[in-house]
Amino acid sequence: SIGIESYKNSIMNGYLEQLKQTPGEVDSPVIMGLQNTNFVEVAGCVLLQVNDMALPTPDGVDKFLKEENMDRTGYEAFQNHVHLDDIVPMDDFLQMLRSGLDVIALWAKKLKSSYPNYTFHIVLAFDAEEVGNCVVRFYRLRNDESPWIDIENIEGYKLDGVLVQEA
Repeated sequence: SIGIESYKNSIMNGYLEQLKQTPGEVDSPVIMGLQNTNFVEVAGCVLLQVNDMALPTPDGVDKFLKEENMDRTGYEAFQNHVHLDDIVPMDDFLQMLRSGLDVIALWAKKLKSSYPNYTFHIVLAFDAEEVGNCVVRFYRLRNDESPWIDIENIEGYKLDGVLVQEA
């Protein structure tokens, strides 16, 4: 379920309203595919690691940040995402949305238990018009960097339903 500290644009509110009226599967195949998800801190960035994939070195992170003129928040948002359709192809857009919400719940729990002193935004971007366009990503909130998504202007995102969950 969506936590108290969540922000949604009106497009996402419409999708969630449809979801409420539609019974769905209990076990998400996407969640089964993400059971081996870990979060590892490298060079001040919390990074997603799925199925023991290789992570960048601290020097690699610092080099990338310098070359791309990117802050750590932007780097995390760039690195830490999954396209749900890459894990389990789905034709039912409501099932895909439900799976995206399941990923948010899973990541929120794991991030909070692994990094209790950090606050994160977990972002779900979803477009029902384009089957397979469901992306979940996260980044850490920092006092000295802007968030990747401006929750004050969440209605500015006109193409996708956007939900930002604080964890």
